[in-house]
Amino acid sequence: QLDALQRAEMMQMVAARDQYIAEFGMGGYAQLMGGYATAERLISRAWSAAADGALDEARDALDGAIEQLGETVTSLPSPKGEKSAPATSESD
Repeated sequence: QLDALQRAEMMQMVAARDQYIAEFGMGGYAQLMGGYATAERLISRAWSAAADGALDEARDALDGAIEQLGETVTSLPSPKGEKSAPATSESD
């Protein structure tokens, strides 16, 4: 399953480079790809650990990759065409 994830799912993200730049700007794209690269390294670590029979380490690396991808997605700026919600003060 990891091989399919790396070859298909994650490669779609790379293929959509221009779309992400248009949607989030270069800074947003850099943020996205930084998180993506960290998750990709963790998935590779999981693959290697599983091949070596270190299943606990493989699971930990996968959990880290999932967490990293979630953090990356939630921290992305709003797409360029959308307005951000106005900031509110704590006294509101």
